[in-house]
Amino acid sequence: MSLSEQRYKQCLVSLQKYWGYDAFRPGQDQAIRSVCEGQKTLVVFPTGAGKSLCYQIPAVSFEGLCLVISPLVALMEDQVKQLQDRGISASYITSKLGFKAIEQRLVNARNGMYDLLYCAPEQLANKRFKRELEELPLSIIAIDEAHCISEWGHEFRPIYRQLAEYLSVKTGHVQWLALTATATPEVQKDICYMLGFDDHKTIKLPFKRENLIWWVIRTEHTTERMISTLEKVKDRGDGLIYASTRKNSERWAERLLRNGIKAQAYHAGLSADKRTSIQQQWINGKLPWVAATNAFGMGIDKPDCRYVFHEITPNSLEAYYQEAGRAGRDGQISYPILFYRPSHLRKAKEHIEKAYPPIKELNKQYQVLCDALELALGSEMLNHVAVSVDALCQRSGWSAKHWASILKSFERWGLLELRENRSRVLLVQFLYSPEAMRDIIDGIKDLDKQLFLDRFLRCFGLKAYNQELRLEWNEAKKLFNDLSSLRFDKFEDYLEILAYEDKWIRYRIQESVYKVRLIGARQASIPIDEGLLCNRKKNALEKIEWMQLYAESMICREVFIRRYFGETKAKDCGHCDNCERAQESRKQGLTMEDVQELYDLLGAELSHNYLEIRRKLPWSKERVDSALHWLLSQQLIEEVSKKFLSYRVIS
Repeated sequence: MSLSEQRYKQCLVSLQKYWGYDAFRPGQDQAIRSVCEGQKTLVVFPTGAGKSLCYQIPAVSFEGLCLVISPLVALMEDQVKQLQDRGISASYITSKLGFKAIEQRLVNARNGMYDLLYCAPEQLANKRFKRELEELPLSIIAIDEAHCISEWGHEFRPIYRQLAEYLSVKTGHVQWLALTATATPEVQKDICYMLGFDDHKTIKLPFKRENLIWWVIRTEHTTERMISTLEKVKDRGDGLIYASTRKNSERWAERLLRNGIKAQAYHAGLSADKRTSIQQQWINGKLPWVAATNAFGMGIDKPDCRYVFHEITPNSLEAYYQEAGRAGRDGQISYPILFYRPSHLRKAKEHIEKAYPPIKELNKQYQVLCDALELALGSEMLNHVAVSVDALCQRSGWSAKHWASILKSFERWGLLELRENRSRVLLVQFLYSPEAMRDIIDGIKDLDKQLFLDRFLRCFGLKAYNQELRLEWNEAKKLFNDLSSLRFDKFEDYLEILAYEDKWIRYRIQESVYKVRLIGARQASIPIDEGLLCNRKKNALEKIEWMQLYAESMICREVFIRRYFGETKAKDCGHCDNCERAQESRKQGLTMEDVQELYDLLGAELSHNYLEIRRKLPWSKERVDSALHWLLSQQLIEEVSKKFLSYRVIS
């Protein structure tokens, strides 16, 4: 028996021992055989296909340590807990841990106490970790969420492109795997190039999910349509709502509760214990619905999630497929439903435009930051230096919000390392006694203003009359957002009115303080490739375009997804919304090609009346009426004038 066969048999033993299965799933078998043969391996499996086992099984079957590079702390924590629950020795290292905890875990890893050690890619740039890496008894290196390596991927992270360089000290007999659930052919090629996978095996599974009923509901009234849909499905299984913001996740949880559906909100603003509790309740079936931001779902295995609703359209088909794919992991019929509103993607495009300003503007931002850090041309930074957003605002005249965005972009592009040292703080003092303030509040006619000031006074209490009191910005935001009729982006406007027009309060804002270390020496101009930046912007905009095409497409949803990910021979699923409509249309003698032709005709001009349509399309009246009825029913077009029977495409 060859060595690879012996290793494969040991993997089967581990599968039975720790997971209780007798055989691997399709795809897993080929991937694990590739690892057993010592091949560099790229694994491209759809969400829910069990790609993690492709490195976890060899990790517990072979001698040595498996180092897993993963981009998400929550994902690492969840996977380590799941492994430990199975009796497997695993740990993780993140920036959340203190120096002593990291040191101890590295010592344990060096002494062979773990089968798997998870870490974020940023840890590899740490000098201490680099030194330890040479001593670790590595047998396997697994790069999870490998699409982050590619600048063409939807979650590109520059640090990922340096993995091969950082891990070069561990070549030789170390086995390499890269794994992803969302990689187009272009991204797969880029992953292999950046990792040096010249001679490798790619193990792919079709992106087909036969049990998923893909559905898109186009609407300008998202809340109403989601509530009416929830009413229909609330007793048919557990579900997940992806909300656009933390506040919206809380609002959806409240709406569900009001409609008799047990639910909780999940977002990064909750404590770690609270998040863990919500996850476990949802997984165990004690909590039917969760309304969450996209911080939820990675690595969380709930087989019987029947519904995944999106209240806002994600910025890429990869992100949507990954999140929607949380539904139906047990193979039972489940429903990913996208509530599509075109204006959401228009705003997303505007955000991309702002996130990638002209190189001249970027140069100015870079120079202002370097001046604030008191960094001379050609000088390097050995340590992190504190810099306040206040100081940056004073130097540039730009807002604090703008600077927070700039620093995050510079970090994302690999120009600097960023740590928040102190968050934004609001300091407030009331200028009248509590009794006088109560009289003032009672006399305010504007209900929103009255509610806001009343909540403000209750929050600070009597102490705010005698002294200036501090309120963390996140707490101030929560206070403001609790008044659902108000928008937080108007918060500072309200403060200005109360301070300078009404003269009831005195306030000031201490901006965030960050610790910053510039990567590389200061240069005369920002050290970033303008062409590369333009390509990233173009790529981000193209991904939004693909998402829009998916939402507005009239072909089979599953075919669209599978073609996007490189499968050329996909066949209609027969049960998505478009397939069902196509079947209904065929009964009426209407094809999707007919519908598309009429839709394209209406989109060519501002509007068309019925007679113009009849003149331009050599169809029967029944055929035209059926196509118009279909487009109207899907809210793809609207009636402009009943008198002249004019129609136009809804933009």
